Amino acid sequence: MIHPQGLTASSLNLTQYDVEEVQEHCGGKFNSREIQCLYKRFRTLDKRHKGYISEDELMSIPELAISPLAPRVTRVFQNLNFKDFCRVMAAMSDRATREDKLDFMFRVSTGQEHTSALAFFVILAFWHLIFTD
Repeated sequence: MIHPQGLTASSLNLTQYDVEEVQEHCGGKFNSREIQCLYKRFRTLDKRHKGYISEDELMSIPELAISPLAPRVTRVFQNLNFKDFCRVMAAMSDRATREDKLDFMFRVSTGQEHTSALAFFVILAFWHLIFTD
């Protein structure tokens, strides 16, 4: 079972149970291979192996550090455990419905109409940043 704060620092691999738990948490948007890939990327970002990504760790991504939208990205992603990281990434998945994406935009909104749409595109750009080598 995944620790409430996410996978523990000593968790180097996901068990089948962990994968299934993440799949359920993300509404089935990712298959096992995709979750393993997300976990590998998450562990790379979580340099201190705390089980969540800090603002400093996010800002260590060179492309993000120079972006004027970096504060918005870090606000959405900082302090997320692996399960919640996957849930945010699931909103950008090809398998996410329009309603899923709109729900995500609403949740990250700070109360300004244009902010939610902007946040969506910022997260989409972050998605591409994480998955391009």
